[in-house]
Amino acid sequence: SALALAPTIPPTIVKVAASTDNLVENDANGVADVFVFDRTNRTIALVSVNQAGTRSGNAASTSAALSSDGRTVVFQSQASDLVAGDTNAASDVFIRELESGVTRLVSITPDGAVGNGASINPRITPDGRWVVFESTATNLVAEAVSRGSQVYVRDRLRETTLGIAGLAQDYKSTDAASLSGDGSWVAYRGVTRPGIRPLFPPSLHVRETSGTPPRSVVTAPEELTFSSVYEVTAPALSFNGRWVGYLLRTGATNEVSDMIWTNEVALYDASSGQTVVIQRSPHALPQGTGLDRLTPAVSSDGRFLTYCLPQLVPGTTNVVVQLFFWDALLQGPAPRMITAAADGSGPANGDSVDPQMSSDGRQVVFVSTATDLVAGVDTPGRRLYRWDRETGKIEVI
Repeated sequence: SALALAPTIPPTIVKVAASTDNLVENDANGVADVFVFDRTNRTIALVSVNQAGTRSGNAASTSAALSSDGRTVVFQSQASDLVAGDTNAASDVFIRELESGVTRLVSITPDGAVGNGASINPRITPDGRWVVFESTATNLVAEAVSRGSQVYVRDRLRETTLGIAGLAQDYKSTDAASLSGDGSWVAYRGVTRPGIRPLFPPSLHVRETSGTPPRSVVTAPEELTFSSVYEVTAPALSFNGRWVGYLLRTGATNEVSDMIWTNEVALYDASSGQTVVIQRSPHALPQGTGLDRLTPAVSSDGRFLTYCLPQLVPGTTNVVVQLFFWDALLQGPAPRMITAAADGSGPANGDSVDPQMSSDGRQVVFVSTATDLVAGVDTPGRRLYRWDRETGKIEVI
C-alpha cells in the first residue's frame, strides 16, 4: 500500500517517501515518512524519526534526497519533534546522518534559529556538503530578500547560507533549484516581475554560486494572455554544471479555441550557450500529472538524459506519460523508450514519472502506475522501478 515518490540512486541504497505505516515497526503516524532501502541487505530504515529516536515524527515528511555514499539524507518535514526548538509551525528542511543517527535543521537563520517561513524541496550534492532548497522565510540570510519563495544554498562545511535573490535582486521569486556536484553552480527558475501566472511566466537560469551573472537557459516571453500556457520543469544539472536538461511546455488556443500543446525536451550547454532539442510531443498531460513530476535527469558528464513525455497510446485516444533515454553519442537514432510493455506489445499502459539516474547513466529509477512493465506484476498501484541500460531490463524495487 506504499506510495513511492521521487527516488534517488546511490550505488546500493534507494530512498523513498511512503504513506504507509507497515514498512517498519516504529512508524504509526498515519502520514508520509522518509525511508532508506538498502538494496544489498534488503533492509528498510526510518529516516524521519523523532528526536528521541523512538518513532516517526508527528507530521508528514517528504521530498528526500541522498548523498552518493548513502550516508546522508536531506528532506522536508512539517513535524515539530525531529529536533529541539522547531516552533515555526511550518515545513522545514532537515538533514540526517544515518551512521550517527543525528538529525539537524538546515533551514536556519545566521544565529542558528528556525526560519520564519516554510522551507521545501531540498537537494544535496554527492559529497553531502551543499544543500539547495526553497523557502518563504525572510530571516535565513542577513541581507534583505524579496517576498515570495526564494532559493537558498547551504554550505554545511562553512555553516553559511547563500540566498540566490541576494545575487540578483531583480528576481521576485525563485524556485526549482538544482546544484552541480561541487556546489559551484546552481540552476533554477526565476520570475522577474510580480503577477499572476501565466501573465508573468518563469525563465530558467544557471549561474555560479560565487556571484557571477546568470546565463539564460530558457527566456520567457514578455507577457502572455490568460488563454496561453508557458511552463518549464525544474532544471536537471550535470555534475560539472555544464549541462542543463529541461522540459518546456507551451499551449495556445487556435481559431476554434482548441488548446494546441507543445512539449519540448532539450539539453543546454552552458559552455557554448547552445541548446539541443531532443524530442517533442503535441499532447496534453494526463489529468492529475503535475509538470514537475516530469523533470528530466542527466548523467554526470551530460552524455545521458532520461525524461518523460506524454504519448498517444496506439489505436486509442488515450495519452500516457512514457519514459525515454537519450545518448548524446548516438544522436542519429530516435531516443529509446524505457517503459515498453514486458511482452513487447508496445508502450506501457500507465504513467511513468519522477525519473532519477545514477551518475554513470547506467541505472534509472522511476515511479509508474503501469501494470505491464514486469511480468507477473499486474495489480493496480504506484510502484518504484529500476531500469538497467546495459541489460535493458526493468525490475520492481
